[in-house]
Formats: sequence, C-alpha cells, structure tokens
Amino acid sequence: TINGGNGAVAIFANDTVTGTVGAGSTWNCTSKTQYWINGAKYNFAALANAGTVTLGADLLPATVAFESNGSTDLIYAKSDEYTGKPAGQNEKVEFTFEHLLSKVNIKVINNSSAATNYSFLVKNLKINAPKTGGSYDIANKKWTATAGDYGFANISVAGGAAEAECDAEQLLIPGAATISFDVDIMVDGVVVSTAPYTFSTTLAAANAYNFNINVSVGDPIQFTVEENPEWTNNAPVDIN
Repeated sequence: TINGGNGAVAIFANDTVTGTVGAGSTWNCTSKTQYWINGAKYNFAALANAGTVTLGADLLPATVAFESNGSTDLIYAKSDEYTGKPAGQNEKVEFTFEHLLSKVNIKVINNSSAATNYSFLVKNLKINAPKTGGSYDIANKKWTATAGDYGFANISVAGGAAEAECDAEQLLIPGAATISFDVDIMVDGVVVSTAPYTFSTTLAAANAYNFNINVSVGDPIQFTVEENPEWTNNAPVDIN
C-alpha cells in the first residue's frame, strides 16, 4: 500500500512476483510495475501458497484461507514502513518470511536391534490435527480449522536394524494433534503381536517436530535351575 496523506491506496493486491530463491535476490512483480513516490509512505506484505486473502482497513492481508494437504508450505512476511526517496535512492523492499505451519517427521527406533530375527511394522500411522477450512488471523497469529487425518506410509524396521524413517515429512496446520498407530512385532516374518498406541501433543507454528516411535521386544528369555533333582536312595536289596 501507499499512503501520501489522503488514505491508503493498494498498489499491489493479489499480485505475484518472480525471482531467484535465496537471500539477497531480486524479485519483480509479474503483472505490473509500480514506482516510488518521493515522500510517500509504503507498507508491504507477502504470502506464499495462500488461498483467498482478506484485506484489513490498512489494505494489507488480514486473514488468509488455507486448505492443508500435508505437503504445501505457507509463509508470510510484512516489511517495515518505507518512505519514497528521489529517483536513484530507493532500496529493495526487504522481506523476512515466517512459517505459518508446523513440520512433522516420524522415525521408528528399534531398541532391540540385537534381536536379529525380530522385526517391526508401524502401520495405520496418522496424525489427527487441524486440516480443513483453515483460516489464519494474521494480526492475532491465530488459526481456525477443522481437524482431519494426515496419513503416513507404513514404516518397517528389519530385524537387527537400528532405525527407519518415514518416507515423507508432513506440513500441518498448528494446533492440538493426536498421533495414532499400530505396531506389529514379527518373529521370522510371522506376526506374533499387534498393539495400538496414541500420543497427544500441541503443534506450534514455525516449529519442526521429530517424533521417535520406540519399539522393542521384552527382556531376553533366560533360564535358571531352581533346584537340582535328587536321587531317591533305596535300601540295599539282596538277591540270592
């Protein structure tokens, strides 16, 4: 927006920019070119991968709609206020983006790797967290969304292996989350035990989480002799 003293004017609104990813790169608007006015006040904001954006009274983004698919990131930046300078003296608008989502990765750690013929399968792995109908209130940094399930692929750990990692991370709308899964324990490939597990937590925006699912068999089977068998000694028998 630009404000020359008679109210704000949106000079960019839902316009896209292109450039080279990386710090210090130059980005240009693809649909129009706008120019600095000496002495005018400017404010800028940008979103990447946003849905419908609602503008506030200052004509900057106030809320953004976002439907989470687990793989698309959502980032936001708002610049400091700039004052237009004479031609040749204006600098590039600087943006420092922040993540509005949470990143989750899951790993399975085998704490019984010495038991080489015991293997594990983590299946039905999912996270129930905010997902659909997402709306982010930029001023209050608050998400509103309806919970849904984010699915993960099964994670198998071979006998003797130390760990295995999920094949893909998930980008989730922050909020209360419940991780649920089943664990199969197999002996020589045959399932001998299946047990369900759940874990509840709260995900915060711009935070990356690495959840480790620890799997193991019980203690090694050992044997002990409580008592040695005794011979029953009979009286001598005379055979004539």
